[in-house]
Amino acid sequence: MVHDPPGRVRVVIADPNPVIRLGVRAALGEHGSFEVVGQATDGAEAVRLARTVRPDVVLLDPGMPDRDELFADLVPLTTVVALAHEREPELVALAIESGARGYLVHGMYDLEQFAQAVLGAARGLPYASPYAATALVHAVRRRARLVTEGAGTPAAGVLSGREREVMRLVADGLTNEGVAVRLGLTEKTVKNHLQSIYTKLDVHSRAAALSTWLGVGPDPDGSGSDWAPRPGPAALPPRPRRP
Repeated sequence: MVHDPPGRVRVVIADPNPVIRLGVRAALGEHGSFEVVGQATDGAEAVRLARTVRPDVVLLDPGMPDRDELFADLVPLTTVVALAHEREPELVALAIESGARGYLVHGMYDLEQFAQAVLGAARGLPYASPYAATALVHAVRRRARLVTEGAGTPAAGVLSGREREVMRLVADGLTNEGVAVRLGLTEKTVKNHLQSIYTKLDVHSRAAALSTWLGVGPDPDGSGSDWAPRPGPAALPPRPRRP
């Protein structure tokens, strides 16, 4: 069996864009401290490679579908570094909370920063590029303010009191089990509350619900959200009175 040279870091690149994968592979090759042992075009392939080739680091596009499930599957298997297109502060925070050891934004790092991020992650050290670190600080401050204010966003108005309690704890980073313990509920009840929250907020994942709850919107500067409650069914006209 051939062993890797000492100090080489085994890397899987997971990104749906072939141009991005080619560029990342070339950058890793220039440094000489890395060996690319696999490339994935989607989350399922990334998880399969993490299980079979056992890389030291997976460089992951956190914008892939089913982000929550993908991080949940990958993080126990290997070290994840988010190599992202997204620059929004809350997305940086969500990736770090989901278990990413580092966060880099395409086009906002040089080769040495990139190499140090991957090497450091492989050794268990967290890393965020200067932009990502600043974004993370802003996200944490914004989240603390919103949680203190009871999440004064339009989303809060459509949730029940219990659902707002659940979302405050989710925003604090608690798992379903942690929320259940804190509120004295069963984990199944917490999951039921989350499903109700997803329906009311018209979202399909924990990350999307949290982003909506925190008021993270599509406007470029991230200053607010244009989310509005989904209109319900039209009210039925009153029945005519019998003579």
